[in-house]
Amino acid sequence: ESSQPVQLTMRRTGKPVIIQFPSNKRFQIPAQRDDTIKSVLLTVIKRLAIEDGSLFGLLYSPGKGVFEFVPPDHKLKLYAPDKWKSDAPTSPPVTLKLAVKFYPPSPHKFVNQVTRLQFFLHIRNLILEERYQVTKET
Repeated sequence: ESSQPVQLTMRRTGKPVIIQFPSNKRFQIPAQRDDTIKSVLLTVIKRLAIEDGSLFGLLYSPGKGVFEFVPPDHKLKLYAPDKWKSDAPTSPPVTLKLAVKFYPPSPHKFVNQVTRLQFFLHIRNLILEERYQVTKET
């Protein structure tokens, strides 16, 4: 598996944004400084053909392995390195993770295969990272 992100884009220009999926694959999309988190998320959801995008959100890590959901109305530049915000021709990317934000009562009823895959990969990662306790009931 390559560590180089695959281009996932509809726009041709912009600053680099890396989106990491629950499968640990990374995709790069271009974005503008004033883009909102919601617009970035909608680009990813549309490109992947996820039908129920309202279940997903983007995570940002302020450091030390801690991740938090980013409010959709926030500007992307709030989570960008300083050089990304400048007019420099090259800059380090903003890195965000696609994650399940809301858990439906019956995930096995997902009709869309991509939605189902991203959901179950996210749950699998939570179990492997021991952030989700598995019991006989669950």
